[in-house]
Amino acid sequence: MQHVDALSRYPVAIITRDTLTARLKRAQQEDEYMQSLRSMIGSNNDSDFFDKNEILYKYVDGRELIVVPRDMQTEIIKLAHEKGHFSAAKTEGVVKQEFFVPNLSKQVQNVIVNCVPCILTN
Repeated sequence: MQHVDALSRYPVAIITRDTLTARLKRAQQEDEYMQSLRSMIGSNNDSDFFDKNEILYKYVDGRELIVVPRDMQTEIIKLAHEKGHFSAAKTEGVVKQEFFVPNLSKQVQNVIVNCVPCILTN
């Protein structure tokens, strides 16, 4: 009989980088705000937004960050938070490594106050 432990029974949701990128791309194409940002790219030289491989990015502090459409913002924040159930500041830092999310601080707070494992341990 095979030994079974808690980790082997724990359900794991695996989201590959390619799958996430494809979903972000599709969600950006469906988001009206993203479409309006894209339309300004060529006409506004001061814009920090740019398109690369059909994905909308924003330059922030010299880095290229993927602009997260509204429909996926909570999901991206949850994925970052659930990497280790980090504090708000650390969760923001994880998100800001790759993504641009407007009003990030407020959204991170909303995710953390509703995180069941964090509620149970604090």
